[in-house]
Parts: sequence; C-alpha cells; structure tokens
Amino acid sequence: MNRNPFALSIVLIGLMTGMLHGSESWIEDSFSDFADGAFSDAGANLYVSAAGRIQTINRWDYNGDGFIDILCPNSHPLLEMLDMSIYWGNGRDFSIERHSYVPADGPMKVEPGDFNLDGKTDLAVANFSNGTWTSMDSAIYWGNPGSNSDIEPGLWSSHPFQGRTSLPSQNAQGITSADLNQDGFPDIIFAMSAGFWEYRGTTGESPSRIYWNRDGEFSASDFTELATRGATDVDAADVNQDGWIDLAFSNGDGNESFIFLGGSDGYTSQNRISLPTNSPHAVTLADINNDLTVDVVFANQKGATSWAYLNQDGLFNPDDRVAFETTYAKDVVVEDFDRDGFADVFFTNHMYSYSGEAR
Repeated sequence: MNRNPFALSIVLIGLMTGMLHGSESWIEDSFSDFADGAFSDAGANLYVSAAGRIQTINRWDYNGDGFIDILCPNSHPLLEMLDMSIYWGNGRDFSIERHSYVPADGPMKVEPGDFNLDGKTDLAVANFSNGTWTSMDSAIYWGNPGSNSDIEPGLWSSHPFQGRTSLPSQNAQGITSADLNQDGFPDIIFAMSAGFWEYRGTTGESPSRIYWNRDGEFSASDFTELATRGATDVDAADVNQDGWIDLAFSNGDGNESFIFLGGSDGYTSQNRISLPTNSPHAVTLADINNDLTVDVVFANQKGATSWAYLNQDGLFNPDDRVAFETTYAKDVVVEDFDRDGFADVFFTNHMYSYSGEAR
C-alpha cells in the first residue's frame, strides 16, 4: 500500500552572539528520531510512520503505481449485478479512459484496508441490492496489485484483487472496520438495514454484524450480532476514551439510534447509549467543537434538520445537540475544508436544491 510518503529532514544552523561562528547539520529522518518530540499541529490526515516518513491516512493506491485511485460502488438503478468502478489516478486527473470495473452485487458502501497485514490494500464491500433483491452476501476482495502473471491459477481474480471471501450480511447498507478486540487485526462491521420498504417485515428489526478477523482470515460463521433497527450506517471510534473502540449505528427505523460501548466483554444491548434521531441515513464520529473528544453526527432523512450530539466526558445528553438545516440528508462528512483550524460539517441533501438550480 502506497500513501504518498514525504521525507522530512530538519536542518539547524547555529548562530552565536550575532556572528556566524559555524554551522552544524541536525537531521531527523527515522521514527525513533521523531519519537522524542511532538508536532504542535500535525495537520489533518497526517502521521509519522515507522519508517520516519510523514504520510497521509485514507488515501488508497490500489495498483501500487504511486498515484491515488478512486473506487465507486454502484447501486440501486434498474439493472442487475452492478459492478464497482475504479478510476486510476495518474497524479493529475481522472478519466473514463483510465477506468476498470470490478464484479460486485450492487454495493452500497466499501471499506478499504489491509485486513491480513500483508502490505496490500484489500477491500470490504457491503452489498445492498442487485436491482431485484436486497438479501445479498457481502465480500472481502484481497489485494494483489501485481501483473496478471502473479495471479494464482484457479483463484478468482479481477485486477487489482485476487481472491474473494463471501460474508453473509443481508441488506448491508453501511460498513466500517476497526480492531475491536485489540488483537492487532481490523475487524469488519456491517450496518444491516431492513432492505427496500416492499421487502420489509412489520417489526423493522434487522441485527447488524461484527465479523471477527482471526489472524488475517474471516469466516462466514464467525460473527457477533448487534440489535439494531434498520441500520443504515456505522462508524467506529473511542468516544469515552477508555481505550476500547465504540460503535455508532444510525437506525433508519424507529426514532432513536445507538452507540454500543466497547470493552473486554464485547458489545451488548445492556451497554449502549440511545439518542433521538429522525430516520438517519448516515452517522459519523468526529470532534466538531475542537474539545479533543469525539462527537456524533446523524444525517436525518426526515424532518428539516440533522443533529450532532456533543460529547460530555464520554456521555451524551439528548438535549445538548446542534441542529443543522437539511432536507432528506443522505450523508455527512466532518473535515476542515477551509483549513482554518475548525471542523466543518458537510451534508448531502437528496431531491432538493437550496440554490434553486435544477437537479
């Protein structure tokens, strides 16, 4: 996996008593060199790797050529067996002329990551609908950015992936990954909705699932179910700063969504936080008020506002929330877009234009 590393060196020129007495070079270029200090502001999406390089997070080079690529899941038109699209980067722009399809089954969301820790980018795919039905298995596509000659004979492949592991998920609408049990391997979490309205039952109950990563391998039978209600999305972060990853689900059914608190005993309905929501389609965990704690933001499909609940020492008060004017919100992203040091919150509004321009 290539994340566009940049070498960093610091050169210190010594001046004594206002006169040039001599010069000395001081170069720091390894992780151990940087470990004895701290950056006043490392910048969003940056970290220092074990190789002593400043690198970026959440940028994915699928074919290992040094350029960032874009993967798009395709879902929900009147077509069957929808494939994913990869637009190959060249460091300048993207074009349909540098584009490939990867076989899928109507995915709604995808989650890249190195799930078996082999240094290659894998892809977990949440399949929702193939155009006719929503009870779709999801899958992990194992990364293999090499040439076709590197592909093992008889093994399923579609560049840049070789091998695929199916995971029963049923109407998966959201996905994320995190090391939930602190074994060093990222686990995969699916938010499983109740499907299209015409396929739903009367209860709206649809448990979501955690698939456990066992030394880089996943099994269709090795999962834990969490009681959700038509879950549309999921995000992972340590909201109460106890060292364990917590899981926030947006529930499309009912009038509340859940945060499952992590711990050595796993995730249970007895250890979760319920917050009022209005049929949210997405959720994100992020610090929106710069207090160094993780807040939770829901993109509500119903009503005229979406809501962010502010973290208060690991707890959330239903009455302490920020309202954002939205209309049928489909997604939400928290990022410092204008680089002023403060988090901005971006919502996508479905079937409505505040500018009055035609869709």
